[in-house]
Formats: sequence, C-alpha cells, structure tokens
Amino acid sequence: MTKKEKKEPKEKALETEETILEEKKEKVSKNAKRKKNTEKKEGYFKLLRGQLKMVKWPSGKEMFKYTFSTIVFILLFVLFFQLIDVISSFVKGLF
Repeated sequence: MTKKEKKEPKEKALETEETILEEKKEKVSKNAKRKKNTEKKEGYFKLLRGQLKMVKWPSGKEMFKYTFSTIVFILLFVLFFQLIDVISSFVKGLF
C-alpha cells in the first residue's frame, strides 16, 4: 500500500465527520429559528390581546341603534335610486 491509500480512509472519515457536524449545526440553527418564530408569534398575540382589552366595545343598545340607523340609511338610498329609475324611464318614454 502506498501512503496515499493509507491517508484516504482518514480523509474520508474527516469529511464524513465534518458533514455530520455541519448537519447538526443546520438542525440547531433550524430549531433556533423555529423557537424565535414561536416566540415572535407568542409576543404578537400577547400584544394583540392587550390592544383588544383597550377597545371600548359598544353596548347592546348602541349596537341596536347603529344597526337600525344603517338599515334605514340603506333603505333611503334604495328608494332614492328607485325614484331616479322611475323618473328616467318615464322621461325616456316621452321621447
């Protein structure tokens, strides 16, 4: 056996050890990234919960009032556009 042939198994072993170490580093870095992402998500939801606690939610009476006024406003617009439609069709029928 030559010296090159003796060194080759050692070099291959070193290469495989290096690749194993690199793979472990990648796994550790992926786990660290996942952990950071979950921490960011948890922090986001904590902030979101805090913001939602500061919101002044409307009472039942206020909700009824706002809903009723919205429906009335929509009905007024419907009547307005129906009236415009009837008038325009009447005028078109004259000519």
